[in-house]
Amino acid sequence: MLKWIAVLCLLNPVTAWAEAHPVSVGFGLERGALNFGGQYDWKGAGYDRGVYLHLQTDREKNGAKIVYQVLSLGAQLKAHLVQNGFMNVYAAPGFGVHMFKDLPDGAGSKSDITAWGPTLRLGVLSPLPNGLKIGVERFEIWNWFDDKPPASVPFYQATLVLEF
Repeated sequence: MLKWIAVLCLLNPVTAWAEAHPVSVGFGLERGALNFGGQYDWKGAGYDRGVYLHLQTDREKNGAKIVYQVLSLGAQLKAHLVQNGFMNVYAAPGFGVHMFKDLPDGAGSKSDITAWGPTLRLGVLSPLPNGLKIGVERFEIWNWFDDKPPASVPFYQATLVLEF
């Protein structure tokens, strides 16, 4: 059994032990609603592959929701457009499932909707002396298959990256 595990580890490029694995956390606000998320990436030749989880909390004003709660999770490929000692500019297209909570359904009630669609993350990072990177990013989710949620939702956030 141990031999098979060793063979699988050698054949699977994701388990390369010498690779750095960036972990990103982001924090932002959208009209007073908190949004935050995280990513875990596997470095590749010219691009990274990764998974993400993003949550936006809801916000009400005068009893009406002005920002809906959204939970999105999925996968992405991150291409580094500029990567040097001063900055890292990247674009990360992907695809995910997006869950919207308490959307009005047109009949006076609210419902939870699960939608599918592409994502795009654009960001700029700058390295810090202690191995961390800090920057800003724009993350947008699109809804392709359902007519009740918004067609797209952008998020802006400050990002901190740690590689281990």
